[in-house]
Amino acid sequence: MRYLLSGVGGIGLSALAWALKTEGHEVFGSDRSYDQGLFPAKFDAIKKMGVEMVPQDGVIVVNGDVDCVVASAAVEPQIPDIAAALEHNVQVIRRADLLAKMLNEKAKSVAVAGTSGKSTVTALVAFLARACDLDPTVINGAVMPDFSAADDTKCSVFGNARASNSDVFVAEACESDGSVVVYKPAISLIHNITLDHKPIEELITLFQRLVDQTQNVIVYNCDDPYVSALDLPEDKAVGYSLDDHADARFKAKNIVLSPQGVKFDIIIDDVEPYEIHAPMLGRHNVQNILAAFAIMDALGADMFDCLKALQKFSGVKSRLELIGKVDGITILDDYAHNPDKIDAAMSCVANHAGRILAYYQPHGFAPTRLMKDGYIESFTKNLRAQDKLFLQDIYYAGGTVAQDISSEDIAAGIRSAGALGSVDVFKSRDALIDAIVAEADAGDYILIMGARDDSIRFIGPDILQKLSSSSLQQAAQS
Repeated sequence: MRYLLSGVGGIGLSALAWALKTEGHEVFGSDRSYDQGLFPAKFDAIKKMGVEMVPQDGVIVVNGDVDCVVASAAVEPQIPDIAAALEHNVQVIRRADLLAKMLNEKAKSVAVAGTSGKSTVTALVAFLARACDLDPTVINGAVMPDFSAADDTKCSVFGNARASNSDVFVAEACESDGSVVVYKPAISLIHNITLDHKPIEELITLFQRLVDQTQNVIVYNCDDPYVSALDLPEDKAVGYSLDDHADARFKAKNIVLSPQGVKFDIIIDDVEPYEIHAPMLGRHNVQNILAAFAIMDALGADMFDCLKALQKFSGVKSRLELIGKVDGITILDDYAHNPDKIDAAMSCVANHAGRILAYYQPHGFAPTRLMKDGYIESFTKNLRAQDKLFLQDIYYAGGTVAQDISSEDIAAGIRSAGALGSVDVFKSRDALIDAIVAEADAGDYILIMGARDDSIRFIGPDILQKLSSSSLQQAAQS
């Protein structure tokens, strides 16, 4: 089969490209950023996977050189690849539909779902499954540092996918475009339901469909009121809880949070606890670990093997990722982009920081319209008197979306709500970075938050470089 992946530079499609190449298909890729000459290192890496890059002009489709065009929900019908495929009766399939087809064919498939924590849980399950010799195929929406192609030839060059011939197939199942309903896994996780992309009522309907289509085991969060209110069949449901919920099989107690990670007792079926140490920050990661252990139990893994392996887990890129430290200033990068994730990131950092200098860029006009009030509530709640929020204008990826809201609207709402900390909006990223660098002092935590815009991930290293240069200059002058 000859596939064209339109928008192949995206984290999800590049993972799927690796899986398709491993299966022996011919894979072409196109991307607007490639045509614009952006992110050359990323597209060189995609080429090294065996993907042939072509312009996103539809010509390869018109010439009859592909059998199927695959695109994510972010790719609009007006894109030349899609328009050409529709005009010439070439099959067009969503990324999620193709991924679901691959997953649904496996006997031990795992669909990891929820509005927050999917990528981390997917990475945890993948890491533990490989450690337990289950040889998993993994498709994730994030980079997993433990899945380096240099160390494991079954992994993609980005560390966002692993392809094997085993029956264990683990994938992040996204609700943002409603495609979570196409999965029919052996095991599903419903991790949480919070405002993100869609109204809560619509999200509940989507996740209930996934529950109804799960074949064997439904792992669910007993502490989430929307999740626990789903119609969960008793013979399939396996719960986990941080709050000692009566229905939970997997529980966490005696939780200790520190800058080095988390420590807690895991209790399974109310028997003897086992102490867990993991180099992961925040209470939300205790929840992620519980969910992963419940999934591993459903896969038939030995819990002692999982306990031993967990201590070596390296986390997930841009999930409270430590970028570096200089002169007592700590720089972290996080993918937080909805109110719940911002809560988790900021509350976690506040436990250790004298002051937070937070950067955030809303990731689109439609999501900002939906979540504006949630953003205002989250930042108002989390900004302490000493903290500062640096907002950038809303990310615009192109297309015909109405640009009828701005970051200034969020800032005005935060101020009106009586936030203790300060908030400023910047149109220029360079000016924003310079402002953070000028403000930063020993004891501060600089927290970079945002999604969708790949260039956000360069902000932390850029700030680190500027702070390091300033430190060297001051040392030379003293």
